[in-house]
Amino acid sequence: MKKKLLIFGSIAIFLIAVWTSLLLLDGNDNVVNVRGLLDKEYLLALELDDLDAQMRSWEEHAWYTDLSEMEDFQSFQKVSDLFTDLKAALSTEKIRFYAFLKKQSKNKLGFVHVVRLDPEKNPPKWSTVKAAIQGSRPDLEITERSFQSLDFVDIVDKKKSLRYSLLMHENLIIGSEHSVLIEDMIRLINRQQASDRKLETAILEEPSSQLHLRFENLAELIRIMSRDEIDVLPVIDFIGDFSDGHFGDFQFRDDRIGLNGKLEPDSLTHFSATFKGLRPGSQDLKHLIPTRTTAWAHVSVENGKDWSEKLRNHRDVVEKEEEQKRANFKSQSGRYAEEFFDYFGQEIAIAYLERINPNIQEKVIVIQLKDEEGAIEFFDEIAANVHEAQGDSIYSEQYSGYRIGRLDFPEFPSLLLGRQAGGFPSTYYFLVGSSIVLSNTVATGKSLLLDLETENTWGKTLRFSEYLASNITDAHFSFYVNFPRLRFELQENLSREWRQVYNKNETLIRSIELMGFQLSQMQEGSYTLSQLLYQPNRKGSRRISFEPKVRMQLDAPATTKAFVVKNHNDNSREILIQDQDNQLYLFNRKGDLLWKKVTDEAVNGEVHQVDLYKNGKLQYLFIGKRKIHLIDRNGNYVEGFPFSVAGSDPIAHLSLVDYDLSKNYRLLLTKEGGKIYMYDMSAKALEGWNPFLIESDAATAADHFRVEGKDFIYSLQKDGRLHLMNRRGEMRVGFPLALKTDMGDDLFVEKGEGLYKSFFHLVNREGEYLRIDIDGNLQKREQLYKADNSTKFYLVPEEQGKGFVKVRLDLYKIAVISRLGDLIFEQNYTPSEKMSFQYYNFGTDRQLYSLTDEVQGFSYLYDQKGKLLNDRPIESNFEISVLYYESQGKYEVYHVYNDELMITEFEY
Repeated sequence: MKKKLLIFGSIAIFLIAVWTSLLLLDGNDNVVNVRGLLDKEYLLALELDDLDAQMRSWEEHAWYTDLSEMEDFQSFQKVSDLFTDLKAALSTEKIRFYAFLKKQSKNKLGFVHVVRLDPEKNPPKWSTVKAAIQGSRPDLEITERSFQSLDFVDIVDKKKSLRYSLLMHENLIIGSEHSVLIEDMIRLINRQQASDRKLETAILEEPSSQLHLRFENLAELIRIMSRDEIDVLPVIDFIGDFSDGHFGDFQFRDDRIGLNGKLEPDSLTHFSATFKGLRPGSQDLKHLIPTRTTAWAHVSVENGKDWSEKLRNHRDVVEKEEEQKRANFKSQSGRYAEEFFDYFGQEIAIAYLERINPNIQEKVIVIQLKDEEGAIEFFDEIAANVHEAQGDSIYSEQYSGYRIGRLDFPEFPSLLLGRQAGGFPSTYYFLVGSSIVLSNTVATGKSLLLDLETENTWGKTLRFSEYLASNITDAHFSFYVNFPRLRFELQENLSREWRQVYNKNETLIRSIELMGFQLSQMQEGSYTLSQLLYQPNRKGSRRISFEPKVRMQLDAPATTKAFVVKNHNDNSREILIQDQDNQLYLFNRKGDLLWKKVTDEAVNGEVHQVDLYKNGKLQYLFIGKRKIHLIDRNGNYVEGFPFSVAGSDPIAHLSLVDYDLSKNYRLLLTKEGGKIYMYDMSAKALEGWNPFLIESDAATAADHFRVEGKDFIYSLQKDGRLHLMNRRGEMRVGFPLALKTDMGDDLFVEKGEGLYKSFFHLVNREGEYLRIDIDGNLQKREQLYKADNSTKFYLVPEEQGKGFVKVRLDLYKIAVISRLGDLIFEQNYTPSEKMSFQYYNFGTDRQLYSLTDEVQGFSYLYDQKGKLLNDRPIESNFEISVLYYESQGKYEVYHVYNDELMITEFEY
């Protein structure tokens, strides 16, 4: 739980700052020092030169509609109206306004508002102000009170549902919707009077519109906003260490909010001080940050060795407790961790990836090197020494042309970079070009390599690269957030009270796209830029249209779903489909027919793309009932294909196996009746699989997975037997496992960190959920709620392997259940004889569930809350295919009805 809190805390602070600024600020170029403001108890302070002018300016911005729906904004409008009514009585042409966010109780925040009257004019009497309040609205209820010898009034405006307390002291009007904060202000006034100081000396002296954050106090926001069971101390320590405080000027545009500012003077206790006197370095690691990253921090320095020494000096001050851990590492590895910086170049990035397994926070650290050979030798040496000291064998495996090693010293990256680099029980490492990548799970490292191969990175995605280009190009420190991928996790970590606030303002929060904070240390000081990218009035606020955008005509009714494939020339998407005359078609996304070809068999199952010649050119692989087919991009058969499979039984399933992503493919075939074959791409049947005899029909395709460099082949039979073999076809001890139950059509393999954290997940037709370990032990058996004997259950894997859900089908109802057993949603629906379910996870709050009734030819789409997205069903005889384009916020649905192939686009 600790691992996600640096993101959560940073975002909580950024949101509070921006949320408040939306209510109160506009930009100008004045800079003032606000240290010591309000006895340092405030969380953030805002100043506004002209309240009326600001209120008028809001209406010019596109986000005003969303903002005006917020309760906090509506409340502020009422306060603004009250002070506007007092303008004449206060003898002022404009209202110079200040707001201070303070803690009022364990989990509540509140504003104190201050209007500062012209110091060159005699302030009006308190009696005049009270009379003006009553005169402005005769229906106001005003009650006078006294606290610690100072008088103030409580105002009740029933018409506007406003309760407000108001106090006048010298040339200050002080108000709050929370009387407890007025009492706090009275205590402060009395303390300052006792020390012969005046409150007004603490107020900002020059008119401006600025925000000031106190990092030390802002860390308190995490305690206030987060659930009690979360350990927040690591985050609070880091945020408190960053700097004393920050102030800056806001700039508004329709699609973004910017804050240009400065940090308060740094000292050795502050992380920001580690960049003093150093020049920024390169900014290239964005090409190694995957698009499924929720947030990432980036350090750039021209001289990495000098920065590492400053970092060590800083950590000696704030992390004294780490000395013993450093000593333990030296004892086991024979080297000091800091020696690694001899190989460090200019950049470091720490990335938090969106969760696939809810129990694991995936993280990667990417470090650009000046000596790749020396760095990898250093890691190999310390890994070998630590493994020897612990009595373990050395782990190493080849994957997609990269060698992955493992260092089993807990939290090694934190020895290098400090507590913000925690969350690494083990450290997996490999070289990518001139950088070394550290991941906290081997699956995380492998997924990064796949992202690099498919160019799914921040540097290669237009939306992200454009945002990065609008920021400081020579920053020392940057922190970026892809907010749509973080919203669900943020919401889950909020306390009950703050979750209610989130839910009330979800429309506005869902409009936040990207956020960033940057620091650049110059000779004249520390400069910062914060930017929030905002898309007003988006998703969910408009009617969703499901009219097809593109229609393609076939010569005969289709017999397959639409297979979405990749064009290897430009990475665009194309569609492969077959009709009842065995005619295969390839269309582009515009609907243009590229070619069509008659095959001597119908496509049976899925279409896979392979790079047979390892040259980046892709071919289409599929099976019929008797043969294996491979067709190139131009619609021609690859030499040697199709080829027939031994035996007379029809082929039921094909799985494509690539053990280490080396493109040395193996074809794993499951035949009706229970025989399993494996072929290489030259049509040679492999030893141990010619055939492997199961002698009962398979419930699903035999398939492959790899854990810790070990390969496993599994097969689930309809009679409930589960087989697990090695790549030579030898049965693992403990298998086959006889479950003695009617199994469903699918299962999910969880590839954990190590053999004994890897599991099979299954759900049988009667609703028993089973979790089985790699030795065939039943780890969990749970009966799901069953309404009656007609209820059926299904396990539905996510389309890209990102987990699974359970589906319960009653007589008139469908329910979707999470892997943890929580009800996601329930909908009324009368099932038909042939139905299919699909689950898509494009991000934590971008999950889609598809229900296709193949008898009626309809598909329905639901979001993660069970909301039906299409009132009119999508016409479809087969399962649909869905793509999500994150840069555009758009979905594409590929569906087939009779002899028509369609692409339907929608935003949500």
